[in-house]
This record gives sequence, structure tokens and C-alpha cells, in this order.
Amino acid sequence: MGLKVRKQDSTSQASRIFTDREEPRKSFWKKYDEFKTIMHDDDVRVLAYYGIGGIGKSSLLKKLISEMDEKKEEGSISKSSHVYFDFNISQECRSILESIRKKLVCDYNFDFPLFDIGCYAYAQKIGVDTNKPTTKTFIERSRTLDFLFDLAKELPLVGFAAKIIKLADKGFAACKDLIQENKDVVEKIENKSSEELYDYLPCLFAKDLAYNVKNNKEPLVIFLDTYEQLVNEMAPIGEPLNKDLWLRDEKNGLIVNTPNVLWVIAGREKLKWQQFTDWGESLEQHILGSLSKQDAATFLKSSGINDEMFIEGIYNLTQGTPVYLDLCVDRYNSILEKGEKPKIEHFGQNIYTLIERFARYMDDSKKDIVYILACLKNWTDEMVLEIGPRIIPNFSSTTYEKVKGFSFVIQSDKSSYNLHQTVGDSLYKNCTEIIQQRTCLEAIEYCTNKLNNTNVFSNDFDYYTGWLLKYAISYYKEDDALRIFYIDNIRVYLKKLSDVYRFNSIDDLFTPFWDRASQNPESRLFALAQKDYSIWLQSKGKYQQALDLAKRSYDSYLKLLGPNDAATLRAQREYAAGLHNTGAYKEALEIRAEILKRRIVILGENNLETIESYVDMSKSYGEFGLYEQKMECAKKIFNLRKQLLAPNDPKFLLAKNNFSKCYRLLGQNDKAHEISLPLIKEAEEILGKEHEITLDIIAEHTSILATLGRYEEVLSLRKTILERRMHSLGENHPKTIAALKSLASAYDNMGHYADALPLRQSRLKKCRTLYGELHPKTLKASWGLAYNLEKLGRYQEALNLRKEIYEKYKQTQGEDFPDTIDAYANIAINYKNLGLYDKALEIRKNVFEKRKVLLGDEHPDTITAQTSLASAYDDMGHYADALPLRQSRLEKCRSLYGELHPKTLKALWGIASNLEDLGQYPEALTLRKEIYEKYKQTQGEDFPDTIDAYANIARNYKNLGLFDKALEIRKAVFEKNYLEISTPTLLTQ
Repeated sequence: MGLKVRKQDSTSQASRIFTDREEPRKSFWKKYDEFKTIMHDDDVRVLAYYGIGGIGKSSLLKKLISEMDEKKEEGSISKSSHVYFDFNISQECRSILESIRKKLVCDYNFDFPLFDIGCYAYAQKIGVDTNKPTTKTFIERSRTLDFLFDLAKELPLVGFAAKIIKLADKGFAACKDLIQENKDVVEKIENKSSEELYDYLPCLFAKDLAYNVKNNKEPLVIFLDTYEQLVNEMAPIGEPLNKDLWLRDEKNGLIVNTPNVLWVIAGREKLKWQQFTDWGESLEQHILGSLSKQDAATFLKSSGINDEMFIEGIYNLTQGTPVYLDLCVDRYNSILEKGEKPKIEHFGQNIYTLIERFARYMDDSKKDIVYILACLKNWTDEMVLEIGPRIIPNFSSTTYEKVKGFSFVIQSDKSSYNLHQTVGDSLYKNCTEIIQQRTCLEAIEYCTNKLNNTNVFSNDFDYYTGWLLKYAISYYKEDDALRIFYIDNIRVYLKKLSDVYRFNSIDDLFTPFWDRASQNPESRLFALAQKDYSIWLQSKGKYQQALDLAKRSYDSYLKLLGPNDAATLRAQREYAAGLHNTGAYKEALEIRAEILKRRIVILGENNLETIESYVDMSKSYGEFGLYEQKMECAKKIFNLRKQLLAPNDPKFLLAKNNFSKCYRLLGQNDKAHEISLPLIKEAEEILGKEHEITLDIIAEHTSILATLGRYEEVLSLRKTILERRMHSLGENHPKTIAALKSLASAYDNMGHYADALPLRQSRLKKCRTLYGELHPKTLKASWGLAYNLEKLGRYQEALNLRKEIYEKYKQTQGEDFPDTIDAYANIAINYKNLGLYDKALEIRKNVFEKRKVLLGDEHPDTITAQTSLASAYDDMGHYADALPLRQSRLEKCRSLYGELHPKTLKALWGIASNLEDLGQYPEALTLRKEIYEKYKQTQGEDFPDTIDAYANIARNYKNLGLFDKALEIRKAVFEKNYLEISTPTLLTQ
């Protein structure tokens, strides 16, 4: 928008202490009038007041609002508009913007088309079901969304921008004009990741706001109170120094993108924005000091206190701080009401005894309510009116209304309140334990009920989760009690936020729990906080940070509870998961084996956590290609779940599915098929056709069919899986995105690479949207697209993408991360395709050495690297250099998988090809016949690889000049392939 921030003149702006409330009000109106004359020059203006708690900042802002309303009624200002927000209510960007939006819509009939569209797109990107009533309410509260849905019924994210722009042509002015002017912005909404879009919301809000006020003759004034709640520089997690970046950023921040708006900010500290950007004269700051002795005396006399010595004593006690002067007046009047003569000693020696005595001599009906409010700290009318009668039997709503008139009760908006912090803390300390306990318990129940009926996308979900946690921290004084309550009652809500990738919210909400836990770094509570935060980091794809925190958590548990405690083993399990995610597979496997051993001894085999360890072991064995051991785990899991679970339990179905997967990995595809086909029918009967587990089982079945070469069936079933995923989960759910990948692979199997390409492009776009540019899942999607480009012969495009992927892996995971090494290895494939064999060879040598060091000689990935290196020698005609590598590969496969495993047979196949290249045709023929017999024995005569092995014998006969034998075999192969292609398969009949 190109708004101007006025740079500072050579003479610096003075900050001086105001000794009364007249001067700060004058400074506001001076700034208002100045801005009014230049606001259409796209200038930015911020006026800040700062000072200690209780100095009267909130009162000043509310007085300014009152004066604006009075001047409007008088006609001295026309069409003025203002909105007030207190950061006590929320510190989360989207929630704040939503609150300001709501007030401007209700009070001034503003429209927010771009912001509303952005919020809806964000909801979709984080997986919120737009068909649920709670989300429909969100749609209906927006004129723009309501109108668009009337026309379109739904707005899928694919083609989102084009559809919005087209529909906007039929809309009302605000929607039509603003969207037409910002077509590029709507396209950005579609293309940004959920995290990027969240950061973009202030820009969208600013564009809407600018549209609403562009013809105003008076500036819109936005008052922001209690700024210190937004920026807590001491927050231990997240990025505390950037908490207000959405507001102050020089490029995308809300303020610099909103002309015709005067921002008035109040907080305890001077704004530090000049450290980041030269705001110059666009930012004006004033310290708000205490009342002078003369002004304090004038105030006290106006309140009926005339004794000069008494006034002197009160001033010395309060130092002119308005909130404490007000308390003194209230205390003075309460003493008079009791028929006593007020004396200075009635007020205490300091502000803390002043507050304590004020509360002690209050009417009991008011006192109880004040103590409830001190326990709540932040509340709404609805909350107090609901829980108040359950805490004190004689609760009176009339008395509550009177209590809200006390000077230390701060009204944030029409129904939200909090107490002045020092007063509230002091009152809480003097509150009876029974009131504290009852209030916190009722507040906990109230917040829990609210959460159980609130959509995770709603601002209220953050609000009530945060307060539930804070009330629990207040109620549970013992760390162990808080730990148990957190595990049973709070973690579930943080998990919901994690599931929809709302990690910014988790950082904000988790901070008070972390603060409380870290007060005792040697406690189980802090060990738990570290473990859970490592899980959130893992979900964000920040694997190394997650690993470091998981290790610290495990070390804490080990020190506190010893190696055999169940909690220690859980922490150790997260540490092993961190190692696994960062590619330390061997270390992860060793630790998982240790955990399993201990759990069997401590918990017994018939325990769900022990089964959990068998599942972990199964995953680790799979990484090493140790499929026999993986099968043993599968048998254990199956038998244990059979004992512990009902026959129709979903986990029992998964155990059966794991069996079929193990048989497939072992090359025993017939056995795998025997299990998977009836299992699909069983799952559909028990869970339904669209249940996630049913679709997981069908997905495994398609993998079995693919090994059997039944590619048409695979394609058909994977199309079905994608359709069902989209219907049940939505197009942007992680499992739907995974189904796109599987369908693309089905097209690959049939050589239909052009059909696979748009699926992979769509997958990458969705991953960028859901996870962000650098998340491991996004990089894997880029990986798949590069593969597809290679298959289509677009080698240079693929090479450019491979290099980009490699650099991103190095940036996020480091050079020695397994996926980084894989990305490096893939560059070699492109060099080979481009005929740059020397470059490909150099990379493959490096990859092989790296894998040996990191994973060991017999790891499947090392064996793969060894095979690739042999192929690189082949490409350069160095067949003698390739042969020992292939012979070594064969021995390793025999050791790992056995003589008849498909991978061992492939290794034999590679040696036979190498012998042919070296002209050793008789030796190659002997090996080819051996391979063919073993395929017949294990897979049957009509298995695709068996037919290929038979065809390769013909090649050897040709090389030996035995053309008649070669012809006979090739005729037989042709007939088999013809029948395979033309005969309908079982599931497609």
C-alpha cells in the first residue's frame, strides 16, 4: 500500500512526566487534530502512554473514548469511530483481530471480505470440517462468506482463488470492489501454507480496514490496552520478542498497512519499536506519572476528605497512584458508614496493608464476590453469574453489579473484566482457602464444559484452554497434583490444537505451564513439560529440537525415578522416537529393545504399553529390512491384542493388517493376500467403508496387489481410497494427501507418468499449504515430483528440483540426516539421465561412504547405495569394478533376508547382468536358470518377476548363439504376457 512512516527530525522527541490527566488528554486531541489534516497522505500515527500499574492508563483510554462520544454528540467531530481492545482478553493474533472485527461490524457496519475469506481458508488448511454447525456459524457471521456460500455451496481450496473472484462479481459493493482490486491477494490466500496464511491475516485485515475508512473525514481510533500482556520478553518457549510483529512489522504489519487510523497504545513499558524500525515522528510516547501532591489533594477534597494532615498521610502512602487513591476514598467512606472517625492508621503502612484492610472491612456480601473475582483474575458476566451461586449461597447479582464499580475492576469490553494486578494478587493472598478452592474448581468445570462444546478453530477454544490451565495452576499447589490433572484433563485440548497445526496457540497456552513447571527443574512436572513440548516440536517437523528436549526429559526422569519406572520408560520412548526421526535408526532400535525388555519385566506382556513397545520395535525392524523379526513382533502384537481386546476392536483389525504387511515384505504375497482380502470385508462390516482404518487396510491390500503385478486393480482401488478420504476427511487432510501419492504410484506402475504428474503437483501444493515450505512432508512431496519429471524425460527440471530439495534438507536437518543423504543420492540419478556419468559416480561414492559410517555395512540403505555405485561403474563401462560390489550385496542380502527373499533374488539378478557385461555368458546362464527356479518356487510361474527371469534366460541363449532356444522361450513369454494383460482379474470381473 506504500504507507508513509514519518522519519524523526534532528531534534529528538521529548518524553516528560505529566502531573495530571489534563495534559495526556490534550496530547491525544492534539495528535487527533494533526492527523485529521494529513491522514489521506497515507501517514501512520501511533500514540503511546506508559507507566506503572495502577497509574490510570486504562482510565485514561476510557476517558478519551468518552470524550470522543461527547464531541460526536455535540457535533464538534463528525462520524468519528473508535474501538477498544484489552490484551488481558487474548494475546493471539487471530483472536485479537476477530474481536476488533466484531466490534467494528456491530458498531459501524464495516465489512471484512478479505479477512473473512482468509480465516475460512485457514480453517480449511488446518483441517477444520466446514460442514460442522460450529463452522457454519462462523460462515454465517460474515456477509461475504454467507453470500459466497449461497452461490457456491462449498469452496474447495483447489481453484479457490478463481472461484472467489468469479463469484465476487455477483456480490455487494464491499465484496465485489475489494476482491476485484485484490485478485493477487486472493491468489496468495490459496497458495500460502497454513502457517504463512496465519501470518498474512493482519495484512488482509489491514486491506479491509483501509477500504472501510478510505472516505472518512475523521480518523478511526483503535485503543489497545495492557500491551505488556502481548509482549512477554521472558517467555521461555516460542518467540517472545516477535509476539507483536504482526502489529508493528514495517512491511506486513497491521499498523503500517492501515491509513486513516490513529493507534493509541497503553502499557507498563515504553514501546521498543525503534530498536527494529525507524518510526521517527510517527510514534509518539508519553510516560504517565503519578498525580502531583496538589492534584492528589484536589482529588481527595472533591471526594470529601478535607483534613490536610490526613491528605498528607494518604499521599505518602499512595505516592499519588490513582488506583490506590481510589481505594483510600472507598476505605474512608466504609469507615464513615460504620459510624467511626477515619484515622490514617486505619489505612495501613503500605499499599498491601491498604488493600488487605479495604477487603477486611468490606460488607461480607461484597467481600465474598471480590474474593471470587480475585481468584478468577479474568472473567465474563456469564461466568460469574453461573458459578457464583455455586460458590456462595447468598450470591447476589445486584451486589455483583455494585462490585464491578470498584476502581480496581477493569472492564476490557462489554462483558469481560479483570482486576488491577497488584490489588488482585493481594486480595487473592488474603482470600480464604475455601473460596480459593471452590472458585478454581467451579472455574475449571465451567471452562471444561465450554471447551467440550467449542470448535478447535474458534477463538474461544484458545481462551478457555488457557484459563483452564491457569485455574488448574492456581488450584493445584502440589506439582504432582497439577501433573496428574494436566495429563487427565488438559493435554487432550493441546493435542487437538496440534492435530490442526495450531502451534502458535500451543506456544502461548503452554507458557504458563512451562513457567510453573520450571520453578522446580528437578520435578516430574518439569520433566513432563519438556517431554510434551518435544512432542509438539516433532509435529512441527523440528526433529533436532524435539530430540534435544526429549533427551533432557528422559535424563530428568532417569534421575528422579530410575530406569524402571513407567514414566521414565515413556520418556525414553519419546527419546527413541526422536532418534528415529533424525535418522539414528540403530540407536533407536537398541533403546526400543531395552524399553521392551523392561516393560515385560515391570508391566508384563499383557499390557497395552508393552504392546506399544512391540509396535515400536516392528517399525525399527522395518527400517533395517529385518522382516523376519518384524513378523515375530506382528505375531506378538496379534496374540496379545487377541487376549486384551474385543474381536471387533479397531486395534485388533490393525494387528491382522500388520500380519499381511509382514508377509508382503517377506515376499510371501499369497499368504498376505489370503489375510488382506477377507480383512477388508470384516473392517467394512465393523467400522464402515469410509472409516480411516478400513481405508488403511484397503491401502495395504493394494500394495500386495502391486507386488503381484495386478496394477489395474491397484489403480481402481486407490481411486476409491482417494474418493472416500476426500469425502470423510476433506481434500486437505494428511491422509487424503497421502492417498494422492499412492494413486500417483499406481499410475507409475502402469507407466502412465503423465497421469501421475498432476496428482504429485497437487500433493506438493497441499503439503506447502498444510505444513509449510520446509516441513519434511513437503520435501518428500517435492521429491516425488522430481521423480515424476525424470520419468517424463524432463531431466533438467528434475535436476534443478533435486538440488533445491537437497539444500533444504541441509538447511533443516543437517548434512548427515538420512533423507539429506538420499536427496544427495537422487542428484546422481539426474546426472546419469543427462549423461554426466562422472558426476554421478562421484556422488554415489560419497553416498556409499556416508551410509556405511552412519548406518553400518548391512543396513538396507547402505546396500542400496552399494547397488547404485555398482550401476554408476556400469554406466562408465567399468564392469570389473562393479562386480565385487554386487557380490558383496548378495552376501549381505542372504545374511539379512535369506536365500529366497525377493531382495536376495534381485541381488543374484544384478550379478547375472554383470557377468553378461563381462562376457561371461555360461556363468550368467547358470545363474539365470537358478534365479528362474527360485522365483517359480516362491512366487509361481505367472508372477511378473518369474516371467522376467524366464525372459532373461533367452537373452543368455542369444549371447551364446543358441537362437532356437531363445526363440522358444520368447514365444512362451509373449503368450504369458498376452494372457496376463487380456484376462480380467478377480476383483475387476
